[in-house]
Amino acid sequence: MNLILLLLFFGLQDSTGEPPTHTPPESENPSRNDNQHLTWAHMDSVYMLQPCNKSREVIQNSWGGTISDGPLNYTQDTHCEWLIKAPPGYWISLKVDQIRTECSYDFLFVIDGMSYVQGQSKLLASFSGASNPHVNILAQSGYMLILLYSDPNYALEGFLAEYSISPCPLNCSNVGECVQIQTQNVCKCGPQRSGVGCEKIKSNNETFSSLSLLEITESYDSSSDDEYEDTQVLLASSWNSVLARVGHSMIQLNANHTYIFGGFDLNTLLDNLIILDLYNGTIQKVAEKQDEQTEKESERVVISPSGRFAHAAVRFKTGFFIHGGKTEVGVSNDLFYYNATNGRWSQLIPQANQSTIPKLMYHSMTLTPSGHIYVFGGAKSSGKFSSTLYQFHGDSPTNWTIVKSSCCGKETHRSYLGHTMSYWPQKNSLILFGGIGTSDYGRFSKLSSQLWIFMLNSTTWLHLDYKKNGGVPPGIYLERAFHTAHIVEQYLIIFGGYTHVHNKDETCYSNQMLVYNLECQIFLPITPPSASSSVSSSSEYRATRGLFGHQSVIVDDYLLIVGGYRGYLSQSVRKIPFPFTKSKSSRCSSFDRWRCSGEPQCGWCPTNGRCFDKLTGAANCTTNLQTAQCPGICPLLTSCQSCTSAFPGCVWCGTLEQCWKQTLEEVGSRTNVCNNPLDKSSQTSVVQCAEKSWRMGLTQFEHRFPPNFSNPDAVKVINSSVLIISREYGSTIPVDTPVTFALRGSLLGISHPIKKLELCALQAAVNLTLYSDEIFNSSYRWTDYQLCYNLTWPSSGNSVYLLPGQTIKFDLVASSFGKGVNQEKSGRVTIQLKYYSGPISSPRVLRKDHLIPFDGDSAKTDVHHHHHRHHHCLSYRSCLSCAGDTSCVWRLDTRLCIPRTIPIPSSNLNPLSGGEQALMYNPALPLIAHKSSLIIQPENCPGCSDMNFCEDCLDNNLGLECEWWDEEMSCQRLGRLENAIRQKDKCPESCSRRKTCSSCVDTVGKCVWCETRQECFIFSVYTSVYQFGQCFQWIDKADVCKRCDKQPTCESCVLNIGCGWSYDENGGSCSEGDFGGPYKNSSSSAVLNLISNVESSSRTLELLQDDHGRNKTWTYGECPDVNECELGIDDCHPNATCVNTPGSHACFCQPGFTGDGRTECEQTCREPCLHGTCSTEFVCECELGWTGSDCSEDCLCNNHSFCYSNGPGKCDKCQDFTTGENCELCAEGSYGNATLSNVGCIPCNCNGHGDVEVGLCDPIAGHCFCLNNTTGKDCSECGSGFYGFLWFSSRFGLVLLVI
Repeated sequence: MNLILLLLFFGLQDSTGEPPTHTPPESENPSRNDNQHLTWAHMDSVYMLQPCNKSREVIQNSWGGTISDGPLNYTQDTHCEWLIKAPPGYWISLKVDQIRTECSYDFLFVIDGMSYVQGQSKLLASFSGASNPHVNILAQSGYMLILLYSDPNYALEGFLAEYSISPCPLNCSNVGECVQIQTQNVCKCGPQRSGVGCEKIKSNNETFSSLSLLEITESYDSSSDDEYEDTQVLLASSWNSVLARVGHSMIQLNANHTYIFGGFDLNTLLDNLIILDLYNGTIQKVAEKQDEQTEKESERVVISPSGRFAHAAVRFKTGFFIHGGKTEVGVSNDLFYYNATNGRWSQLIPQANQSTIPKLMYHSMTLTPSGHIYVFGGAKSSGKFSSTLYQFHGDSPTNWTIVKSSCCGKETHRSYLGHTMSYWPQKNSLILFGGIGTSDYGRFSKLSSQLWIFMLNSTTWLHLDYKKNGGVPPGIYLERAFHTAHIVEQYLIIFGGYTHVHNKDETCYSNQMLVYNLECQIFLPITPPSASSSVSSSSEYRATRGLFGHQSVIVDDYLLIVGGYRGYLSQSVRKIPFPFTKSKSSRCSSFDRWRCSGEPQCGWCPTNGRCFDKLTGAANCTTNLQTAQCPGICPLLTSCQSCTSAFPGCVWCGTLEQCWKQTLEEVGSRTNVCNNPLDKSSQTSVVQCAEKSWRMGLTQFEHRFPPNFSNPDAVKVINSSVLIISREYGSTIPVDTPVTFALRGSLLGISHPIKKLELCALQAAVNLTLYSDEIFNSSYRWTDYQLCYNLTWPSSGNSVYLLPGQTIKFDLVASSFGKGVNQEKSGRVTIQLKYYSGPISSPRVLRKDHLIPFDGDSAKTDVHHHHHRHHHCLSYRSCLSCAGDTSCVWRLDTRLCIPRTIPIPSSNLNPLSGGEQALMYNPALPLIAHKSSLIIQPENCPGCSDMNFCEDCLDNNLGLECEWWDEEMSCQRLGRLENAIRQKDKCPESCSRRKTCSSCVDTVGKCVWCETRQECFIFSVYTSVYQFGQCFQWIDKADVCKRCDKQPTCESCVLNIGCGWSYDENGGSCSEGDFGGPYKNSSSSAVLNLISNVESSSRTLELLQDDHGRNKTWTYGECPDVNECELGIDDCHPNATCVNTPGSHACFCQPGFTGDGRTECEQTCREPCLHGTCSTEFVCECELGWTGSDCSEDCLCNNHSFCYSNGPGKCDKCQDFTTGENCELCAEGSYGNATLSNVGCIPCNCNGHGDVEVGLCDPIAGHCFCLNNTTGKDCSECGSGFYGFLWFSSRFGLVLLVI
């Protein structure tokens, strides 16, 4: 019997059962109107049972129909396959109307062919996310293979698609003539139609020519494919446009010529170079030129880059550089230069004494006017994301150097790939936006919406928190990668990109053009004014379909886009206008409304529809001018260093922790509020930040078990007097392990006096020390209940109070309890210092105005005299301990902790030595402050937890003392775990070096095996390196490796994608293959290999034979009926019986045994013991009232007696207070109903006063017949006229008399 699979195809079946051999009449094969799309609203007319789940279906003998995954959401962790067959020479068209899948994780693949093997078939599309493609996908091989793949995460609605079969593509849209040219059917379109299926309507100004790749030039349609959204056609590679590519590079060398190199066409890595002629509207393929320096013709070699994608390119002089990318052999560090003048490539190899060029993909290259080229970010071959900024000059391209920055933020927070980096000429800076960054080791990556500026003059990174300025478009997710960005005048123009927001937005392919005003540092509204707003049509923004992985250049007022991916590849050049007109003048009067609204010096007059200067326009406008806000860069900077390192005009307000624009009127009005309560000044330079800038608050030190108090695990400044201890959660450290936190600093009295202080806590051991005129030191231990203690000075007994201007040094150390104490379920322990401002006021927590961070200068007694610093800073050996002391700063370059003010250590000071003798006065502090990486705030310190790889964890370049925890794959402070890895040579092998599935996932490393590519990788690169569906099936569990070989039956075999059954009359086995047949040498477990140019022997199809050369039959769609029981090839347990089933067999344990029939059949009673249990002698022991070998016979004793002696109806001995022949009566002294199991017989309860002569109590209701002057249902009350103690009278039979 055949395996029954779910059929989710509903089309018209040919009544003959044979494939059609003629073009059907219109009534039989109606041409669908491309403007009519199937939606989920039509689902009630489509017959469906349930979502598909690990099913396969072959569709043939049909002209067309609808395919879907089924009703509601598709199934998680599943796959469904459909193979559509057409007669020889016929075309298959699939129109995907709607897609709703988890973006970048669940895919719908459409393949021209019947196999997943590269070379046998071509991938046409790999849809993912939420979109309405309305695209026609054509297969010309006679087969179309469709695969829906879902990972174990959440599932969505799935997809809807319509297919049709016709002799010509799209049946020539019912307007053309289908003719046969040589062996191929083609459409002959009329004068007003074009396209392979006559799907395009020509306009008067368009010209079309053949898309044959054999021609050197071809016309391109510059009107954008958006005008033909509903008739977009995807073809196999022999018909594809040369523009259909993703991950390529595009360089504009002059106004008319743009060079495009490389990329990926979803099947092949491209190595061709084409020229887009913008003037003539043609595409020219550049022929490879041979090296003419060789003498012999046969020895001439071609120097050109191999096929690649995700490389970087940059223009330089009369040509361009390309670097890196993903090639067939992995991530590359190739560096080539193409000279457009002579049309030759040059490969650039560094000399032995020069720095090594890194291997990167999805990085950026940016040219500056000085000729220097900056290379940033990208993914390394190991899976690491780079945060390094490289520099080389175009005239010395092999001499790369690493650019060291002096500020600001952690370098690891700038680890991105798929970002953009643009040069901002007005500020001589680089603008970094978006990308994908790693959030932790192994599992996840995160899309970024961050904006960074790298100032080339000061080598300073500035992170811009642009959301502070407002202007973020509502409903728009700014996170994106694989977008393009250009700076036009003062605008950063961002288009497209991968924009998935997990569980929120499944769009995947952005169609947004974002405009960021770099002068005002604000995003401008995306939607332009309507045509009625006096905006020229040339500046109207025309929305388009989203895509990512494209490339773009600026041409006049347009963005010219080539290539890109939206589930399929864009095949044409697209022109998208800016939402503004590039100004030929800086005067407001030349601006349109959109441009006027973004210029702070201008204002729009709605009355006459003109733009005026803001200062003079009011006199010319009868209504109020509409002006824009322009906050600028200062409010976006979040630290003193970044504020004062930025462009001139910013000042840091330490009290408010804000960066302000420094104007005369603003400084005058803000002086008082911005004064720091300690130094009475604001900071306007990096030197001042290094000397006296810190956050108000208390310094929190975190010490994980076992604590190292000289090297804290974390340090931060908190803005209240609340300490929250968070316990550790993980497989390595038990939850009940004690954790120690410290809160240090000073309490500052301000305008209102504090009358009383109290300390409250729960489940913690606390030691508190206060220093003022007196010293307070006390220890507390709280368990299950929160208690509060009023703090009093021990000598005077007075309450601790705080007057304006007074300071009290504060030191609190708290530890959570370890084992043996009931732990707080939340894992958080809270300690609070509260104050009362008056006798009847409620307690409140101290806020940052009252709090001063920790100052480690033990000799200082007055915080106002803070300029004198002792040399204790040298005793700190880590950045965290140093930056946790406001009197010190950390020099990252020398790994030395130094005082904030002069004197500072000389340049030859050994950072590992200490002592005051090592210090000397050095007047070069301003130079040090500007050129050195000074870390002032502890959150900027590099830490062990920043390191996501074992090798980086144990690399001591940053002066960190760390160890690697193998089980958790995390980097921790040195000395925490006994069996931690502390030597680099002990690190587990990196994922990229593991070559088999078992080595990839069977050992520690959080690696994932890609069945598709036969590669081991870190899952955090899944949405970047495998962005286009190249790895549609991944494995993270060892028991899934070689899944085909492990399947014992055909039934289980065909539930695994890429597994089929080979069999003959002697039995069968499961091996790798697909609809096209089994794979040769199928010990390799790859299935889909559509990216590789190399046809591996494990990917070819073959005629399967057994060891004796006899042919075996292959099946992939359904299972044959093979009687495994008769052939003796079943897998049943020796104590089980085999029963043949459709496509498989079943195993049942024999009588006297129990289990699953395959792996287990344990001995038990031969009978089922229906009302009893099986004894150790495997004999049924019956329950009371039952008899028989299987305890199935009723004794007829109302379940109150056995009947072993005489059988059913003859009760041996009534139990449970019953009597009678069948134990049907309650015995004397009891009451109830013996025949009802839920009632039964209950002993009378008369407290010893019942009358035995009459049976103690009523046999039905249970009311007692009372004696001894008692009464009540149970004789528990004294009778009328009597009192006493019943227990006494009951015991001694006394009669109590009335008084």
